[in-house]
Amino acid sequence: MAIVVGNGTASYDAGEIWHLFDQRYDMKLTKIDLDYFSRVDLSRYTTLIVPNMYGSALNSAASDKIKEWVKDGGTLIAYKNSAKWISKNEFMDLTFKNTPLEAKGISYEDRENFYGAQETGGAIFEAKLDLSHPINYGYHNAYVAMFRKTNVYIEADKQSFNNPIQYTSSPLLSGYHSKVNATLIPNTVPFKVSGLGRGNVILFTDNTNFRAFWYGTNKFLANAIFFSNLM
Repeated sequence: MAIVVGNGTASYDAGEIWHLFDQRYDMKLTKIDLDYFSRVDLSRYTTLIVPNMYGSALNSAASDKIKEWVKDGGTLIAYKNSAKWISKNEFMDLTFKNTPLEAKGISYEDRENFYGAQETGGAIFEAKLDLSHPINYGYHNAYVAMFRKTNVYIEADKQSFNNPIQYTSSPLLSGYHSKVNATLIPNTVPFKVSGLGRGNVILFTDNTNFRAFWYGTNKFLANAIFFSNLM
């Protein structure tokens, strides 16, 4: 099991995942720096985690390398803004939900505040669980509070059984959310899974391990690793 780290990845997100396995689960998690990713033999690992990632941190050669590894039976788990990389490189089919921003009554002086107000800096949202799905093993309540710090919104699948974690129609539980984003998040999904060759690709749009104290969603990552072959 390994995690991608280094320039282009979010160090906090990577550190929270490392802490979960190293300090809580007492499991080894190999850190692969992007500086030498091209020289790493991925066949040594069954699971590769890509934390929140910015831009093109993983270039086309690295993406192709990972894709072939997944097709050979590996499990790729990606987080948050890595969804754009997942979609661009055709690891899975994703439909993003968005709407053009329109500034009405906003002066030039206030434009930065206008754009800044669209950021989800950290809020809590309610999602409904399909308790029969392997990703939700160990959960007994049909609802869970998800911590979110992104504006990545993914449309739910037409087949209901492919939406084992789905935001409710009025999901905001605590924190700030802009009016625009409030129209986007209802009924979207923070989790997607898709087969690729003999392997699987799993995506979380939310931080399931926030600051090592958001215990309620830690199990999602463990379930993604240990039960991926059942999904």
